[in-house]
Amino acid sequence: MQNYKTFFLGILFLFHLSFYAQNYKLDSLLSIHENNKENEKILILIGESYAKEKKWELAIKFYSKLVDLQPNNSDYLYRLGGTQAAYSEKISKLKVLQLINKAKYNLVKSSNLDPRNIFSRWVLVQILTEMPAFLGGDKNKAKLYCEEISNISKIHGLLSKQYLYHYQNNLVKLHIVEDKIISLIRSKPITFNFNYFNYKVGILLIKEKYKNYSIADKYLLNYIKEYSSADRFSIAEAYYFLAFSKYKQGHASSLRYLDKSKYIINKSKYKDDDLVKKVEALYKKISK
Repeated sequence: MQNYKTFFLGILFLFHLSFYAQNYKLDSLLSIHENNKENEKILILIGESYAKEKKWELAIKFYSKLVDLQPNNSDYLYRLGGTQAAYSEKISKLKVLQLINKAKYNLVKSSNLDPRNIFSRWVLVQILTEMPAFLGGDKNKAKLYCEEISNISKIHGLLSKQYLYHYQNNLVKLHIVEDKIISLIRSKPITFNFNYFNYKVGILLIKEKYKNYSIADKYLLNYIKEYSSADRFSIAEAYYFLAFSKYKQGHASSLRYLDKSKYIINKSKYKDDDLVKKVEALYKKISK
């Protein structure tokens, strides 16, 4: 049972905060909700606001209201299932299995209702990949969902396979799929609404094998622009890799971005020792 919690630390909740949620104060949204309990747009915005702050239990409360209003709405079921999965890392072991089963039920229903819903399938890939088998994890099923995602969007399918193969430490298949990701991005560079993908593509483009620093910059800058506390990778990491990319290009802005990374690290309650070492090493290279 020592690996019981490993799954719950990794769920990536993938809907971004909408423009409206960013420009409304939560108090205002709650006030509007009090006067119109069934306003679905307001319920979405409140749920997004709580999700951004990782207040998963409150997000679940408001997404549950959406599902009560429309039990067969694929997006609403995805939002509810995603928050339930994300909340699993916060609750006691005794309650985790019940919550995850609810999350899986809502996400499977969401994907069945909408054959083109990438993101309900993506969360299922995460759950089935990271959850221990005795709790219902199933990497073969995860791969099937990766294939379904690929049928909807080739690039999203490749990124979901990268996630799966990385977790399995299947280096042969991982390298093959990363080659395909870079080939597709080079032919058609796009940014993603969901920040995890921006980060992963940006980091790939910094690798010596694929190095394309100018495109990497765009992905990392987009990650920083859209960053919220719900994102897995810290903004300090993003600034470090952006500084590294600028350094490799010989840009003076490298030092400015590295200073930002160090400033954020120093403000953080939790120190990433590995990142601190990388930042200091890059300072030495820049100063030469």
